[in-house]
Amino acid sequence: MLSRSGRVLILYLTVGDPLITTNLIKSLYQSGVDMLEIGLPTAKPKYDGPVVKRSMLRASAHVQGIEEALENASKMTGGGKILFTYYEEALSYGVEELFSRAGGRFYTVLFPDLLIDYPDDLGRYLRLCDKYGFEPAFFVTTGFPHKLVKHLSSLEPAFIYLGLMLSTGVLLPISASRNIRLFRGLVGDVPLIVGFAVRSPEQVGSYVHAGADGVVVGSAFLRVLEEAADEDKRIRRACEFVAGLKKAVENHGNAPE
Repeated sequence: MLSRSGRVLILYLTVGDPLITTNLIKSLYQSGVDMLEIGLPTAKPKYDGPVVKRSMLRASAHVQGIEEALENASKMTGGGKILFTYYEEALSYGVEELFSRAGGRFYTVLFPDLLIDYPDDLGRYLRLCDKYGFEPAFFVTTGFPHKLVKHLSSLEPAFIYLGLMLSTGVLLPISASRNIRLFRGLVGDVPLIVGFAVRSPEQVGSYVHAGADGVVVGSAFLRVLEEAADEDKRIRRACEFVAGLKKAVENHGNAPE
């Protein structure tokens, strides 16, 4: 699904959020979205900022349990799908049960807290990916030891996801492009996607220009949905927003440093 030969735009959404409709998803793909990162609602979104937390709350009122969330997520058709949830949540539910139910429905399962809070379970994660037909994928931060990042790259993952900020939607005075160039060198030919606090076409273009193979936009997209008065306006504004992001991905060669 991901490769070094192309650049992709990925949108994050929370399954069960009533602002996310079938018509909206169809329109998003038509406007240039390449993949969806689908988050399962949780009561403990520990790396997420206020916008994603609000989405989680809305979703939790409409989806009862992981089984229903996975079933709803599997119906979101149109492109590649990344299942995004916390390993802590999977432990409470049953890690293998989650993989079993998700098998065949998603490109990969991404746990942002796996290597931060549960590094000893890396081997278990790899075994379950192999057993249930997923390509592994790893979430890292700019504070990860370079030796570890290189080791993860040697495991031939689908991609490595670099979290640019401390939480989603919260922009800090950090040189994101410099960090992307650094990690681009560390991961070699493994696709590198980046996210957390990506808000504008200018950022997207700059990050792709710095070496990212894909960019994930979540909080800014969800904020567009929140600010629309009805579904028609929501779809129109979301598509305009996505079209601007996609243009920045495609024109990355002209992006500013």
